[in-house]
Amino acid sequence: MMFVVELIAGLNDVVANFGVILAGFLVSLSNLPLPDLIIGSIIAIIVLYGSINVIRDARLEQAKR
Repeated sequence: MMFVVELIAGLNDVVANFGVILAGFLVSLSNLPLPDLIIGSIIAIIVLYGSINVIRDARLEQAKR
């Protein structure tokens, strides 16, 4: 169980870091805040989805005991 949680957290970090770099690049090219807002929203959705999965898995583990 802990391995899955660590894997999800690590993947979320990678996606978030890549997204921040991409957003910075796109903002510098376009001089608009829109890429940052869009990518930030995508990152938030991914992290929320991962969090929901972790909570669901934790509840299933707890129910087994």
